[in-house]
Amino acid sequence: MQQFGPTWLASLPGGLPALYHFIALLESIALLGFLVSLLKGESFSGKPKPILKLALVFSLCVFIILAFGSRLIGKFDVAAINLLYFLGALISCREAAREEP
Repeated sequence: MQQFGPTWLASLPGGLPALYHFIALLESIALLGFLVSLLKGESFSGKPKPILKLALVFSLCVFIILAFGSRLIGKFDVAAINLLYFLGALISCREAAREEP
């Protein structure tokens, strides 16, 4: 968190610890969505996949937030990796949206 000290994020209400916990909460919600989807068997059947699609869209937002933070502190290599994860989630989202015959 110290690396974000000189950025404008440190001046937000709650400071950096609040942002750190917020991002951890977002990641946990995405994980929970994937686990619920897995337990419901959405990935293995021809049924609609609403929870999986929602979790994937949510993870897209998380990857954008992480890439923005990495870019903000000048870690462009980490930002590029986060954007590659975003691309992977986007492709997965497209595949999950396909209608099963």
